[in-house]
Amino acid sequence: MRSELKKFDWHIHGLNESDIDDAYDLVKNIIKDRKKVLNDYSNKVRTENPTMAPDILDDIYYYHGLETLILWQFGLWRLQGIFEGTMILKYLEDPALIKLAGLKAKLKKMREAGFTIDQQDYDDLIEWGYLRNALSHCPPERYGYVALNEDDIKEYIGLIKKVISLWDKEKPNITLKP
Repeated sequence: MRSELKKFDWHIHGLNESDIDDAYDLVKNIIKDRKKVLNDYSNKVRTENPTMAPDILDDIYYYHGLETLILWQFGLWRLQGIFEGTMILKYLEDPALIKLAGLKAKLKKMREAGFTIDQQDYDDLIEWGYLRNALSHCPPERYGYVALNEDDIKEYIGLIKKVISLWDKEKPNITLKP
């Protein structure tokens, strides 16, 4: 591995809420652009081969749908990474904690630092974390998809923005335990 990749020193401006919106927009725009290409191809097939078009396009649309679900999985993975990085860099302000493994450990540090989190929000974040971990460490096979979609991603974004908004209003004075 190149030494530049081993340094883990790529946080120049810090993570913030705009990174959440940027990640969502990126996935949404990739999906939108892919759909336009698919529609253009579909129109071409329907024009050039109208009798076979339904059979040809049926499979293409099916696999496009599966690939779209996978793109939303990538979106969840990126969004949770941004959320966890925000806890460490913006609120705990300790880049050394980047190596702190796990969402539960990071949330525990946040509580120790005096930040609050509603128990239901905590439980929901942990559930999303379990899903993200399953997708990261043992993803479904290519055609055995998780039906994660845009509405699910919007729900997750709403949750993390709600928690971040609360933390932005708090000014804890508790010193972290070593």
